Amino acid sequence: MKKYLFITILFLLTSNYIEAQTKKYDTYTVKKGETLRSIAKDFNISPRDLFDLNPDVDKKPKENTVILIPAAEVVTKSSIETTPYLVQPKETLYSISKRYNITVEDLIKLNPILVDGLKDGQTILLPKSAVEVIQTDKNDKNISNEIIHIIQKGDTFYNVTRRYQISEEELIAQNPILKEGFNLGVELHIETNKKADFNQLQSKKVIKTPANINFNTNKSVNVVLMLPFKLNEIDDVGIHFNNSTSLLNIATEFYQGSMIAIDSLKNQGAKINLKSFDSEQNDDKIISILRTHNLSNTDVFIGPLFLSSAQKLAKNITNGYVIAPMSSKDHNKFSESNLIKSAVKSELLEDRILQYMKRTYAGQNVIVIGDNKPGTSNEADRIAWKLKSNGAINNVTVLKPTGGYITKQRFESVLSNFKKNWVLLVGDDNIVITDAVNSYGIADKSIDIRMFSLKNEGNIEKANNVHLARLQFTFPSAEYSDFNNINVQSFVKQYKDKYIASPSLNAIRGFDVTYDILVRMLLNGNNSESIDNYKFDRIAARFDYKPAIAGFENNGIFILKIEPDLSLTLIE
Repeated sequence: MKKYLFITILFLLTSNYIEAQTKKYDTYTVKKGETLRSIAKDFNISPRDLFDLNPDVDKKPKENTVILIPAAEVVTKSSIETTPYLVQPKETLYSISKRYNITVEDLIKLNPILVDGLKDGQTILLPKSAVEVIQTDKNDKNISNEIIHIIQKGDTFYNVTRRYQISEEELIAQNPILKEGFNLGVELHIETNKKADFNQLQSKKVIKTPANINFNTNKSVNVVLMLPFKLNEIDDVGIHFNNSTSLLNIATEFYQGSMIAIDSLKNQGAKINLKSFDSEQNDDKIISILRTHNLSNTDVFIGPLFLSSAQKLAKNITNGYVIAPMSSKDHNKFSESNLIKSAVKSELLEDRILQYMKRTYAGQNVIVIGDNKPGTSNEADRIAWKLKSNGAINNVTVLKPTGGYITKQRFESVLSNFKKNWVLLVGDDNIVITDAVNSYGIADKSIDIRMFSLKNEGNIEKANNVHLARLQFTFPSAEYSDFNNINVQSFVKQYKDKYIASPSLNAIRGFDVTYDILVRMLLNGNNSESIDNYKFDRIAARFDYKPAIAGFENNGIFILKIEPDLSLTLIE
């Protein structure tokens, strides 16, 4: 069982790596129209030095490319002394300018790239004097923090006050305009004296799988399952249903998992009215289905599978929610007030493991290992900067390959004999990853080493399992199953009894997404309170929905650790 579990773990793991530094440097984000030569001139740097420091970057890099600049030679373009600032989720130009007492116009002058808009996770420049004033005030007293929230479709007094942990009376007192109504487009200024991050304020108790909780058996839920079976293209459905490489197989396995979920809820007394449609992986077919069928009383549409089609559906209905089962590389691009993204976006995995490291840091020797592959060669500096931001971690050593690899001696040279060592892998170079795991896995047992990675997928298949266990390999994941859990075992048995096969990842996903959203509807009905009121752990996924710019996004992530006996521990 352990061997099987560990193979499953490896399928979910990620490993990303970071470029090492031979001298101190800062990062710079390329603006539209800039070249390496013009940037060198602006910062009074030799063009040759800049080219040598960024060998994988074109002379005319694309806008928003992050490059390296020697720190000792950086000269701020403005006469104002500045300091870097990492843009937080839901921040706007207005909220930043108000907080740091700078006009929006001056903020854009310091950061011309902001003419194209502000993005979460973006690094911008702020006047150093303004930042120091804010930091001093925070140290002197527990000042109130202000969030700017613009009312959007789907917002209610309930979900806004819950999101920011403020009573309705306090919200109205701070925003008297609400006495005239809770109207779209109104800008709210919300203050709180709590020190906690707003994203952490919604503390929800995790309810374990499959949660046989007391929902309203008198209420019925109308659900539409819309999946791309593409039956119109198949002559013999029976033959193609077992084609493991086809989209049809993915849709079929998802459907089978959904049916187990619906049967389970009906056995508990739930009233569920189901309609299923073949969306044929065709957006025009989706519109045709809406026009030819009366679906006006639908509470929730499950599917289509892919975000682009799910958004198309969400735009064309006036009732109910659409839940998208799968993610997309353009995850952030899709948003509608009635769209629920059930898959976790990849950026959250990185953020969560870095938050965990910063929160549990206690003076460890932190080492970031990177690679020189195009597209990831500058990641080391970005991750190291995020670890050190706000003074969370004092010192971070960045190590990179020379000649395509890192020697065992270089790996060992950055270890501390007196402190615990944390090693963070960032990148996807097989050679560097394997060498790092194997070198640290056989290091002197008296040296305390723990290894981390940024994501739950990657190239560690050649790494020694025993080494990973010795290093207490720790990583974030959107999926985790405890096969000793009686409810997980019950689902597996139900699936095998019905379909004479073990459930695939697609089938488990179908069960999790369907069971979770229907339980929410049965508890509170078709409204936003149903979506963000609970945090559920299902068979392999955690569903912790939070309001996004529009609609809801799943923030459910596990932090997992491989123990010395090769077992997997859920640590957060």
